[in-house]
Amino acid sequence: MSGSAARTQAVFSTLDVPQGPVPKSKYSFAPRALADLLDHDNQDYRRHVQEIFGTVPLFSHALTAQTVADKGLHGHRDLTLERVRYGAQNQLISVRDYLGNPLKFQAYLETACLLEGSFGVKSGVHFTLCGGAIMSLGTPVQHDEWVPRMDKLELAGCFAMTELSHGSNVLGIETTATFDNSTNEFVINTPHEAAQKIWIGGGALHAQITALFAQLIVNGTNHGVHCFVVPLRDAHYNLLPGVKAADNGLKLGLNGVDNGRLWFDKVRIPLKNLLARYSQVEPTTGKYVSSIENPGVRFATMLGALIGGRVLITASAAMLSQFALLIATRYGFSRTQFPDETGSEVSIMSYLSHQRRLFPSIATAVCTRLAAGLLKDVFVSRSPASLKQVHVLAAGLKAYATWNKQQFVRECREACGGQGLAFHNQIGAIMIDSEVDTTFEGDNSVLYQQVAKALLGEFRKAAKAGKATLPTAPSKAATPEELTALPHLLALYAYRTKDLLMTLVAELQASLKSGVAHSFSDAWDRNCDLALQLANAHVEHTILAHAIHTLQDEKLDKTLPPVLTILARLFALSRIEKDLGYFI
Repeated sequence: MSGSAARTQAVFSTLDVPQGPVPKSKYSFAPRALADLLDHDNQDYRRHVQEIFGTVPLFSHALTAQTVADKGLHGHRDLTLERVRYGAQNQLISVRDYLGNPLKFQAYLETACLLEGSFGVKSGVHFTLCGGAIMSLGTPVQHDEWVPRMDKLELAGCFAMTELSHGSNVLGIETTATFDNSTNEFVINTPHEAAQKIWIGGGALHAQITALFAQLIVNGTNHGVHCFVVPLRDAHYNLLPGVKAADNGLKLGLNGVDNGRLWFDKVRIPLKNLLARYSQVEPTTGKYVSSIENPGVRFATMLGALIGGRVLITASAAMLSQFALLIATRYGFSRTQFPDETGSEVSIMSYLSHQRRLFPSIATAVCTRLAAGLLKDVFVSRSPASLKQVHVLAAGLKAYATWNKQQFVRECREACGGQGLAFHNQIGAIMIDSEVDTTFEGDNSVLYQQVAKALLGEFRKAAKAGKATLPTAPSKAATPEELTALPHLLALYAYRTKDLLMTLVAELQASLKSGVAHSFSDAWDRNCDLALQLANAHVEHTILAHAIHTLQDEKLDKTLPPVLTILARLFALSRIEKDLGYFI
């Protein structure tokens, strides 16, 4: 194996014993069993993909560094495209697996994200966002129309939802798709400059089709946001008539992804290009038909079908947090500094200050990764009745995992000192590529507000049915052992969530009753900080509860409970420390 291939393969040895003077732990466990537990599924397939990425020169970390240094932005983009093409043409992933084998689908993309951010994101845009939209919102006939060519990257796809003037408010997007009865075509149009599609991954250079969201107008009636497949470029990447594209240029990170802006000047597409699983327009008459009559429910169902992107971001964020922490921990054990009483320099990991900056983050990353497995299970088994539950869990965990990833990776960079700045260290690349995680697939603050509103809605239903209960404080712990026992910690977390919910209810009512707030929206805005605090408490309670549930699983490898118990307790106690303002 070449040196560059060996370095790339080392990316995936995330549970190897660190180099250097590592003290033997009194807790022994099976590293492979822990790795398999955190991977959650498709462990053999993951190892197969990791082996390919570790041995095929195209994927070496050294090649990324050399390409960026020698060929700059365009070289990085071309390299990223070739990596996506390799995965497609070697049948490592298929768009059809988005529905047919979603866990294997996610496993490939998680592994791609772990190798290199741009490769993971560009793969995700093509397979998850564009391909997932076609699979989720299209019919079997439409799948056959586009998916075979997408699987070979003969059709590179992108996802055009965000506009210059509308990001989180998807209902307000202004691109139009007007049905022309005389030709049975939709006319796609950008009505003004602020309605341009922006930050579209693949939009600048490589995307040949896009899953485009636009207001559907039929016979003068606006039927709301729907998704269309719109051709952008020919086989040689030349723009088609009526389509205009511009490059978003150099970015803070993910520069291997060609983000761009798109405009449409009365671009005509055939009737068949409306993704028609839930809605159809009859030819000639233009009669609009939908299996979901309520426009709000129809819109929520369409967006709910695309939630796989948040599942991927959550799992990848927790995995990359763990990877950065692994690098920093290995460095901490091998880096010596300052002599002890014997005159020998000791590893910086021997110092409590260094342990404190890394160990709680390790515990949080591991517990969050376990919760990402729960999200996958809920996502895979989803039904129309459970879509709201899936949305709330995905929204909360996506925000929590990506916010923590930012914090953890920066801490890891500092923990490695000057070595953390080196490109080959990889922490720096993870750090700059992570910034956008808190924005795409939903702004984190908006997602947390959605979680809080869902909790508020559940409380209202319970209150209306006479089933609402007040929070009950857990019994006082008599000893330090009782105080730090997982059942007691879980009870504290449950109390905090319910108490904050009741506090939010009271504050909203007081704002409206006093006249300080003139509407519910105004009252919500005035109490938004409390809503975000509630959402965070709910997510942390969910994570801790699932960690405890994992410990109670009879199928769990018998060597893992001791170390997982330590990690779960450390997670719970360290997060209490971060919220002492509440707990004290």
